[in-house]
Amino acid sequence: MNAPRTSWRASTASFFPSLVWAIIFGTVYSGYFPPRLVFAATKPSRLKISAATRYASRAVRNDYVGSTACARCHADIYQSFLRTRMGRSLTTVSPKAVQDLPLPGAFDSETLDRHYEVFSNQGKLFQSESQPGASGAEVFRDTHQIQWIIGAGANGYGGLLQRGNYLFEAPLSYYTKPHKWELSPGYEANDTGFSRPIQAGCISCHSGRAYPTDQDTGRYTPTPFSQTAIGCENCHGPGERHLQAVGPGGSLAHGAQIVDPGRLSSDLENDICMSCHEAGHARVLKPGKTYQDFHPGTPLDDTFSILMVPLKRDDADNRDHVQHYFEMSMSKCFRGSAGQLRCATCHDPHVEPTEEEAPARFNAKCMGCHASRACTLPLAARQQTKPVDNCIGCHMPQREATETAHTSLTNHRILIRPG
Repeated sequence: MNAPRTSWRASTASFFPSLVWAIIFGTVYSGYFPPRLVFAATKPSRLKISAATRYASRAVRNDYVGSTACARCHADIYQSFLRTRMGRSLTTVSPKAVQDLPLPGAFDSETLDRHYEVFSNQGKLFQSESQPGASGAEVFRDTHQIQWIIGAGANGYGGLLQRGNYLFEAPLSYYTKPHKWELSPGYEANDTGFSRPIQAGCISCHSGRAYPTDQDTGRYTPTPFSQTAIGCENCHGPGERHLQAVGPGGSLAHGAQIVDPGRLSSDLENDICMSCHEAGHARVLKPGKTYQDFHPGTPLDDTFSILMVPLKRDDADNRDHVQHYFEMSMSKCFRGSAGQLRCATCHDPHVEPTEEEAPARFNAKCMGCHASRACTLPLAARQQTKPVDNCIGCHMPQREATETAHTSLTNHRILIRPG
């Protein structure tokens, strides 16, 4: 079986904590076979690398034009994408954004002996941390302005702040399900105040184009983002050459000079999704590479390797935090497609169905391969589900993510009988 050029090894126990934050702001059955066969590090057959892909792999900062440049010709797609969670992954705080937040808010942590507040003042957003004293007087209070909101609100959203050339996480996040402000992921047991750095590997999956000066310290260029939210070039590569090719005096003699994921081999297209939706237990950059060096259309493993401890038969069914490709690759659907099932087979990155629209949309995807009569559940029982006759509700159930409070995940194993 062909698989992405990814290493799945049992020699690491280190987790990749930055990507644990990625989802807040997104069984074994007969026929299962050992993971070492599923995740062999193989060199798959790939389509010929296009000129656009070769260009993408050599792209520099000035080659990125931003999504608004794409909107001039692709207005409908652009507007649709802006309504998706990816299109709202990172937002600059503005008076309008502040008006839409549930403010003010507060949270007391007995474990940390800290009091936290979030509030607005003259259209700006602030968070504060303080320690109550025995007499009722504050021991200290530390207040900072929040410059960016991270997350689209599916599970919640948090804040980022800038001090000098460094970016940090704010200690409070808003959680959508319980409708309240609580500690941000990673703060539950440790008081890092306003000093938890935003590392390059984390922000690369939450922003359109970030410019860290290194991978570990949270230091960025004075203008840390040229594109705040995830945008067109995250999946299609840099757009400068494309604009030149289709613009006045341009030529398509050498193609459109843009990466079309749908024309890539299945593994190369899936690599684009895996760059953010497959955390593994550790991610290891190749020598001389940064997370910003991955470009659509190139093998992900040319930039970094994803390492993961293989599952055993008796492992709990909850070791799937941000492991969407890993889960899909174990499904009978993936194996039955000879590895050709793609993330985009079911997901259109440009369109996100509403909660009401999702069951019918994904039912149609399932029916593309499965006849309705293939479901062994009696029709009367299927009519009792909410919504009615819901394929993903039975075969891709959501579970609470124990790694992050008030957060749920969709199981992508596509099990015949989950649980």
